Amino acid sequence: MPLTKEYIRKQCEFAQQKTQAIVSFVVPEIQDKGRLKNVRIALKDNISLKGYPLQAGSKILEGYQCPYDATIVEKIKQSGGCIVAKTAMDELGMGGSGNNDIHGPVTYPWDVNRIPGGSSSGCAALVAVDGADVAVGTDTGDSIRKPASYMGLVGLKPTYGRISRFGIVPYASSMDTVGILARSIEQVECVYDVLKGQDERDLMTFLPKSLEEASQKKEGLLRLAVFDSISEDAYPVLKARLQKLIEQLETKQTIKHVQMPQSLLALIDPVYTVIANAEACSNHANLDGLRFGLSSKDQSVENIRSRGFSWEVKKRFLCGAYALHKENQERLFIKAQKIRRKLVDAYASMFTEADIVFSLTTPDVAPLISEYKEDASIGLSYLKLSNFSGYPSISIPFGHKEGLPFGLHLAAKPCREDLLLEAAKLFSQVIQEMDHV
Repeated sequence: MPLTKEYIRKQCEFAQQKTQAIVSFVVPEIQDKGRLKNVRIALKDNISLKGYPLQAGSKILEGYQCPYDATIVEKIKQSGGCIVAKTAMDELGMGGSGNNDIHGPVTYPWDVNRIPGGSSSGCAALVAVDGADVAVGTDTGDSIRKPASYMGLVGLKPTYGRISRFGIVPYASSMDTVGILARSIEQVECVYDVLKGQDERDLMTFLPKSLEEASQKKEGLLRLAVFDSISEDAYPVLKARLQKLIEQLETKQTIKHVQMPQSLLALIDPVYTVIANAEACSNHANLDGLRFGLSSKDQSVENIRSRGFSWEVKKRFLCGAYALHKENQERLFIKAQKIRRKLVDAYASMFTEADIVFSLTTPDVAPLISEYKEDASIGLSYLKLSNFSGYPSISIPFGHKEGLPFGLHLAAKPCREDLLLEAAKLFSQVIQEMDHV
């Protein structure tokens, strides 16, 4: 059935009433050809869309209008996609709750007392209530996959460098990755195929050394491993669900069990905090009110930045600046980079005898706002391993606890999105079989 502007408007207005996920309604351009024709697409508000505001959830970018399209927006338009909205996000991508946006918090669709997850909160909420078919956002620590788990969606974080970030407000450049949210694996796969590819305007993008090798079909069964170490603090209902899945899979093949020392896992969040905040502090030094965004003739740069950023962002900038200070670099920033390398090596070793490593995406369903803490448990912070390493990963719907959804996390080796998506379809089928026994 062809899209109409009236249908798009009605769905977006309904979604907005339910979630407060939209920060800019986009005049839809409906095309009749292309791989993405009739696909309604939402963009996180850190992605440049020519002629529309770009605020990234921050007051500091108040009044800024995009003079150009991001590379991924160009590709969406060229492929017939219909962009319908720009969505709310935690300020500059810093936060995991969906509550730290200058426009106000995003509402979790099924319980107003819970967080939607962030920072791609608006993206996930809009897709969850059918305001869009697909949303394109970013994932620096878990910002696509965590909201996907809480909303019962499919959320893909591709290999670092497979999708251009040109025209996207950065957070931490060594980890920032464009991600995709949708209600089906097939929709995610289609959009990924459109967006991927090298871009001379983002020097971190690349083509695999051998496209033939990267797309080579896997002979026989996929080798599967479960990441045991991170399920220990999961809610009993979720752990039982995971165990049932393992038993179901073991009727068809051997499942390898892989671990990482708790002492190493405990370092993930501190390392991420140092590196991400240091990179953010550097990346956003240009947000000073002089070149674009919030400005005042009567105020200094310091005053403009003080007014333009929330306390959460200022706190992170202070942390990052401290780690980059000449006296602290060796013992904080450089040390964090060394530990990151150890974490990546330990993570990579899990894939020596496995094509896919799986685990719970989150240890529980979306937490209550009153109980939410930014300090993540190991069962949540481990998602950052995919960002540290650049490995692709995906969250797929796995089950419900008291009517609220949670996800299953799958990860693969770099540039093996083909295997990752194949595995996601396989696991989805097995999950359906579990539910119909």
